[in-house]
Amino acid sequence: MSRFIYLVLFLVMAGSATCVAAPADGLVQEVESLARQASAAYKQGEYEKAIELYLSAYALRETGALLYNIAVVYDRKLRDGAKATTYYRRYINCDDARQKLSERARTRIEFFGRRAREAREARERRERIEESPKASQETVVETTTTREVSAPSKAPIWFIWSGSGLLAA
Repeated sequence: MSRFIYLVLFLVMAGSATCVAAPADGLVQEVESLARQASAAYKQGEYEKAIELYLSAYALRETGALLYNIAVVYDRKLRDGAKATTYYRRYINCDDARQKLSERARTRIEFFGRRAREAREARERRERIEESPKASQETVVETTTTREVSAPSKAPIWFIWSGSGLLAA
């Protein structure tokens, strides 16, 4: 019997690790209520409010699902890649993170990393072009081409182009 008690205590202590807590029933109901309110705010397009509610729920009970939802709001609706990446990473490091969602989170983190790298490279290219001494000293040289005007064609006027061949008029 005492081994069983130690086993239960061990499981409770292990459950209180990062992102997983053993909440009381009232706390679970409060977290679920906040999560439902956040979901409703999300559906109504109130994304900032949804994030606030998800964060309030997370403050009561640290679960990975709430972190993932926050990341998705920042990612898809608010288009804030930096904050989305932060919450995706926090989700991946949670003990209760699901494999499939972790893979999606990693994919989005890689996407944001590529996008940031491409933006940085484009900015650096623009700066190099703007700072280039050659670009500042170059002048535009206009060239004009002259075309000789020839005398009107001496072809007989009685030939008319019909699109499929010549017709004699």
